Amino acid sequence: MVRITEELVRKRSEHNEGIIGTLEELTLHQEDIDKIENINNWCRDIQILYLQANIISKIENLNKLKKLQYLNLAINNIEKIENLERCESLEKLDLTLNFIGDLESVCSLQKNHLLRNLNLTGNPCAEYKGYRDYVIAKLPQLEKLDSKDISKSERIKAHQNLPRNEETIRIAQREYRKFREEQKARLSEKDSSNLNDDQYWKSSSEHAPETRVEMALRSRKARGQDESVKTIRKEVRLFSKDGRPLNVNQAKIPFTFSDENPEEYVLTIHIYKYLDTQLIDVDLQPIYAKISIKNKIFQIVFPDEIFIDKSTCQRSSTTGHLVLKMPRANYKPRLSHILLQKNSEDEQNGFPKFRATFPEWCKSCVEALDCPGGVPTAAGPDPLPLMGLRSLRISATPIHRPHRSCDSLSSTANSSTDSSDTDDRCDSSLGLEEDREFPVEILPYLFLGNATNSEDRQALARHSIQYILNVTPDLPNVFEDQGSIKYMQIPITDHWSQNLASHFPKAIEFIGKFFEISLNELKYGKRSPSKNISYQI
Repeated sequence: MVRITEELVRKRSEHNEGIIGTLEELTLHQEDIDKIENINNWCRDIQILYLQANIISKIENLNKLKKLQYLNLAINNIEKIENLERCESLEKLDLTLNFIGDLESVCSLQKNHLLRNLNLTGNPCAEYKGYRDYVIAKLPQLEKLDSKDISKSERIKAHQNLPRNEETIRIAQREYRKFREEQKARLSEKDSSNLNDDQYWKSSSEHAPETRVEMALRSRKARGQDESVKTIRKEVRLFSKDGRPLNVNQAKIPFTFSDENPEEYVLTIHIYKYLDTQLIDVDLQPIYAKISIKNKIFQIVFPDEIFIDKSTCQRSSTTGHLVLKMPRANYKPRLSHILLQKNSEDEQNGFPKFRATFPEWCKSCVEALDCPGGVPTAAGPDPLPLMGLRSLRISATPIHRPHRSCDSLSSTANSSTDSSDTDDRCDSSLGLEEDREFPVEILPYLFLGNATNSEDRQALARHSIQYILNVTPDLPNVFEDQGSIKYMQIPITDHWSQNLASHFPKAIEFIGKFFEISLNELKYGKRSPSKNISYQI
């Protein structure tokens, strides 16, 4: 027959999200259960327990249910009341339509001081003469017996007649025990196994525990045949005939699948918050994921392959949702994406961090000029703002002579700009490194140059430079009219207050177009990518 298993208990505890440890009410009726087991270990907080319409023959294994208030054991095969002394909170006990012939066993309920309602209707003991008075006298805590209130006068009368009723009950019990022994002998000789279902259900039978067990076996056998047919019809296909995985949601559970991030897929399954994680099983494959939720299958096929070893699976502690993050196997980041990511990192770290780490590589304008009196400023003799790296200086105007004195720089600056601008500009020709070191190849096909290099036709030709990014406000694009060199100009000055980050997307797009054109020419065999780009400051 049916046993009380963890799977059965969880199935009947869906109102508590399948959690059995905190279960307060459990219904296990009409399951053909023949023995009470495991409940006292799994469901310590149970308050209401329905076990009616089974074939339970003995009350047992309920001694740990200290919070149990209502126990329904109606329509079972119980012949004696026992093993309920430790159910301290028991208030109502229903034993209707059992086979209790031992009425003296009600005395085992005397220690259940909170018991107020007892039902014994339909039991052989309920036919004994003096039955009601006997139970009322033995259980003074009762308020109702067989759904009928107990009055004060009835209670007084029951105590007065108790000695006489005790003797009458003992005689009735002896007679019933004799009847039961004869009944068991008769039923053991009777064989109905040769009868088919129609003949069996039309034949007469005795009212006995053995008859109920036989009826339950017959009914279960018939139901089992029907259930096997239904199981075949509900079979779930996970793969097509050619082995291709299929999308399946047997659990009928909500989910979201996001592919907005080009680097990874994100699958969120909206699992019940209080569902035990042990009931979830995840099987991740390169092209699909199969998740078993309470033995119900959820399967989803990915548009592209994923990295299994780099994927993560976590469950939210607040919502209970299951989140799978799966990196794409064929993802290749674009150049513009890499540059934008680098830009983001530079905004967070940038030059202040570099200056704090490598102060020896940073110079102020006064240090770079190395002039006895320095350069006068509007604010006084304080040092000028830090301008940048030692060997990378920005020119405000085209400089043709490789070296110039401090005085000539000041006069040139005053002639082209206001006096306030001289504090914030520094001439590259006065740096510690000479102009002939430029342009410098900082990346493959990407050069860094200055104003002098931008006018040197031979230097540009020598390095095959055909694209120039002009990062100055006033330097002209010298060879733009000839059409041999393409320009982009970003008009910003060499000053700490300039927001360089706002111009990065446009510059990245310009550089990215150059690389795309070069790679396409290489791909289609036109020529090798000999064209270069210059970053002019």
